[in-house]
Amino acid sequence: MIEPVFKLAGYAPPKTKESEAISLGAHLVSATADFMPVQRKSFAFHYSELDTPPVLRRLMLNGDESRDYLSKQAYLTLKANGPYTVQGVEHVQSSPLLLANEHSVLSWRFDYLVGDRRTEAGRIIPGEKTFTPLSFSCSPALLLPTQAKKIRVMHVVKKSVAAKLTATKVEPPRPPSYLGDPTPLSDAESEFPGAIIRKHEVSPSNAPQDTLAHLHDTTEALPHLSESLRSPTRRVIEEKMGC
Repeated sequence: MIEPVFKLAGYAPPKTKESEAISLGAHLVSATADFMPVQRKSFAFHYSELDTPPVLRRLMLNGDESRDYLSKQAYLTLKANGPYTVQGVEHVQSSPLLLANEHSVLSWRFDYLVGDRRTEAGRIIPGEKTFTPLSFSCSPALLLPTQAKKIRVMHVVKKSVAAKLTATKVEPPRPPSYLGDPTPLSDAESEFPGAIIRKHEVSPSNAPQDTLAHLHDTTEALPHLSESLRSPTRRVIEEKMGC
């Protein structure tokens, strides 16, 4: 059993027009709180087609093991290397901070990375996989005290017999086509694509736009940069030739 610890790393407000006021309930339900591991760490798991994959069993807050914030468990697939994600929803419990006309469900998402376990010499260990937690995101209201479920025998039984969610493999984003063929990845980057995905990420709400804008500005500046680099070279050649 592993218990990775996450800390708050970012917040994305609800998507709405700038002129519209956002209620507290909308922030709690429709916004996204992003959590990252306190320490980037990989865990070893045995893998076999006949074995049950690791299971995401519960979500705790501030180390309180007496309460759980998830009503369903989730299978964390280890079959192939790469990034995976699993998503779920929870129904809003009664809370004075949430109005009756607000959205009725709270969403959450857990991302992780699967790789080959290797010896110190770099050889792959058959039947062994590494499991690296990457991030956890959720509606802020999911972590309200009113959402906590007291861990009793009935709660554990209900979660164990209920249908489990299943993680799915995702493909890392490719660079825009106008940039040409991507630069080959190093061995470390190939093994941990999650680090590449999040290298320039600020928050889920604006990271793709910021990255594309930066790439667009860089592309627009390339002709001017190329000309400025060629000009000194041309002057040196002309001076040497006496032109």
